[in-house]
Amino acid sequence: MLNYSDFSSNLSRVLLECSLFMSFGTTPYTFSQVQGTEVENKYGFQEDVVAYLPVYLWKEYGVVELEDFLRNSQEVISMDRESTERYIEYSLDRYLDDDLLDTWKIKQGTIAFGYLVAKLKTAQELRVSTANPIELELLEDVLPGYDEMKLFAVAILH
Repeated sequence: MLNYSDFSSNLSRVLLECSLFMSFGTTPYTFSQVQGTEVENKYGFQEDVVAYLPVYLWKEYGVVELEDFLRNSQEVISMDRESTERYIEYSLDRYLDDDLLDTWKIKQGTIAFGYLVAKLKTAQELRVSTANPIELELLEDVLPGYDEMKLFAVAILH
C-alpha cells in the first residue's frame, strides 16, 4: 500500500498544474486533497484508499469571475489585443444566461478533472479510480464540505 507522505508534495504540484492549465484566472472549480486516514466511517470498498482528490464547483461564479478566467486563459495568450477583446465580449454575451454559464462551469470542471485523472494514471506507482454517482453521493457525507462549493467529482488513489 502506498504511503501518503511519500507523494503528497508531488500531488500538490500536480493539483496546482491541473488548476492552472486552462487559465491563470479565476476558475469555476477547485481541487482539494484529503488523506485517506482522515476520513472516518469508511465503507468496505474504501478501506485501501490512500487519498481522495475532490473537485468542487463554485456555486457563486458570475460574469466578473468568468471575465477574469477568459482574460487569463490559454486561448488569449497568442491573440492580439483586438482579437482578445472580441473573444471576451462574445464569450461574456454568450454566458450571461445562467443555464449556459452553469453548463460551461460543468464542462470546465469535467476537462480539469479528466486532465487530473490522466496525469495521475501516468504515474506508475498510483492506482486511480473515480467515484461513480453512488460513491459520489456517499462521499458527500464523509468528505469536507463547503457552503460556497458543490462536490463535483472525486479521484481516488489506492
